[in-house]
Amino acid sequence: GASALLQRATPSLAASVATPALTQRAATPAMGLLGRVAGRLRPKRKLNIPVIEVGSVLPAVEVEVVPPNATTEGLAESVSLNIAEALGEGKSFLIGMPGAFTPTCTDLHLPGLIQSAKTLGDYGVSNIAVVTTNDRWVISAWRDSLRECVGFGDSSLTYLADGDGDLVKALGLVEDMGFGVGLRSKRFALMVEDGVVTRVEVDEGMDELRTTGADNLLQIAKPPEVEAEEASEMDRKTLLGGAAVALLTAVAFFSPGSSPGTTWASRPRGREAAPPPLARSRGSRPDKEASEMMASKAAVRAKLDAAAETAAKRVRADELKRATAS
Repeated sequence: GASALLQRATPSLAASVATPALTQRAATPAMGLLGRVAGRLRPKRKLNIPVIEVGSVLPAVEVEVVPPNATTEGLAESVSLNIAEALGEGKSFLIGMPGAFTPTCTDLHLPGLIQSAKTLGDYGVSNIAVVTTNDRWVISAWRDSLRECVGFGDSSLTYLADGDGDLVKALGLVEDMGFGVGLRSKRFALMVEDGVVTRVEVDEGMDELRTTGADNLLQIAKPPEVEAEEASEMDRKTLLGGAAVALLTAVAFFSPGSSPGTTWASRPRGREAAPPPLARSRGSRPDKEASEMMASKAAVRAKLDAAAETAAKRVRADELKRATAS
């Protein structure tokens, strides 16, 4: 027929228009119950990669920068930078997390960083970069969903995608998180100054959040002058509290009708407040002992007054020091 005539006349044309035969793919063998259980219980793979040390220069590895407020069209084009360029100059934090949408990262770690970003900036941190071993689309969706959930922005944070895991492998901060998760970034925090690592903090596993959380990062980044001011403020409050306690003690001790061991709250009220006059009898207290007791009270009162005056002088000196410094 026509097909045979076409094949005899133009063999190459016939080959080009002929419908290719579809190849049937072999069915994947079904995995039994024992195989599925064994797969889920597989041991984590040990990775003998040395962790980057303090004083080391960041490795020359590129990461993808997730643009702020990116749309699907804006994410279509990849923007890659060397990790040192992505962090920029000055003091910065590089925060690694196991993955977007994982519980600890989403509920605690990232919200804490967002809330503390302004204070960290006041402490001289120029950039806070968050990196996960996810692609840029997942990280962008994670950031946007968290922004809607917590109700505040995070424009001061930089989001980096290390989809192939090249950066965390070069840093030695990669871990096999087990079945269904695989190789992920460890939870870590690197303080970096002009491309050089000055601090390394690591929390093991996917759930622990202790040394890499915002509270610890605030303590790490806090300038010495801020620590000194906070310590001075604490001393001032302690002195004021001590002076107040001394004053209340003196009032309770020297008020009329008081006696050793009697507190202001336990002292009787009304008619019973005035103690009955002491009857002079053969067994009454001698005048000498009464005079010694009064002298002892006067000495205690003088010490309390001196302590209160010292506290007041210390407070005035601290306030004058702060006023001079400002």
